[in-house]
Amino acid sequence: MFSKSIKTVIVVKSSTVLFCRLKNATEFSIIDSIPLQDFLLEDSQIDLSEAVRPDTNVLMLIPAYWIGSDIFELDATKPSIARAFIERKLFGEFPDFKEIENYYSCQFTRTKENRRAVYTCFVQEAAFYAVSRFLKEKKISPRWVSSSALMGQAIVKGMARDEKPRNYALILVYETHCHIYFFSQGFFLFSRAIELPEAVESEDDVIGVLTYEINQSQYLYSQKAGAQIDQLFLLSRKPGHAEKLSKSLEQDVVDIGGMYKNQGTVFPAEVGSASLFTRPQWSNPGSYIHFSQKSVRVEQAWKPVQIFAMALGIVMLAALTAEFYYLNVLDNSNKGKASPVTTVDTRQTLQNYTSAVMSYKQE
Repeated sequence: MFSKSIKTVIVVKSSTVLFCRLKNATEFSIIDSIPLQDFLLEDSQIDLSEAVRPDTNVLMLIPAYWIGSDIFELDATKPSIARAFIERKLFGEFPDFKEIENYYSCQFTRTKENRRAVYTCFVQEAAFYAVSRFLKEKKISPRWVSSSALMGQAIVKGMARDEKPRNYALILVYETHCHIYFFSQGFFLFSRAIELPEAVESEDDVIGVLTYEINQSQYLYSQKAGAQIDQLFLLSRKPGHAEKLSKSLEQDVVDIGGMYKNQGTVFPAEVGSASLFTRPQWSNPGSYIHFSQKSVRVEQAWKPVQIFAMALGIVMLAALTAEFYYLNVLDNSNKGKASPVTTVDTRQTLQNYTSAVMSYKQE
């Protein structure tokens, strides 16, 4: 599990950057809070708390609206070709973001017409790159960059009634605001943030606001995706919202909050959109889309090769040890008996080992 290595979590909100520390399975503390605007000033002098130490195993969560997405038709099946294609597209659209090659993800998919395509999501916000450069100067290197929207995408796919990619919306309701994440063909498309009324006489007022905004959002979705939303999911701190919304919208709203009971502590409400997700969800970046620097991706790609090479090396060492034991120990017990002596061609053995590793790597 990644949770054993993540000790620092950086949460970027609309106006604040929070530095958080994980002490153990249940303790989570905010150790520093810096206005986002400070990272954007050329002569800004930001003094981080001494509790914020250099770290490489860092999870950084950014707002959903910082993430852009697109689907391109591409008649290819090799990831290397897809990445080269996507990077050319991104460099053309964002020439000022030289680091964008580290902050995108792509997956093969199909268009509505069933043609081969590649889906990509990427960090499109200039403020992110300003924060990222500052962190690099402080030797704080986020190993995983993601968003609650991308965590929500993994959850929605897991909860979907149909294995076929569909069109979904995930509604996250908090005390004072609401986030709606929209997914087309199973992939994140866009998000909306909605402020809830501060003074309400009853929950019905909140449901009324949500109903209006969701209906407006569904119209916006149809304009962007050229399709209707097939299913609505809800994650809320308060019970009963799903049933009331289903009645008000005249559309089934699936409450997915119950599946998170007894799964670990959630973020405190201060961290915003991530606060409804449990520790097992956000502490395993491998389970949802995230962005990593090229060096990290290369390291992850080589890990299976390294494991295979180590396993093969152990097997071959065991075989050579057994052969050495047979030739030098058992043979001594049979002195005077004529027996053919087998010699080990060390060079050939090493060549066979190297060939096996390279063959696995190519596969």
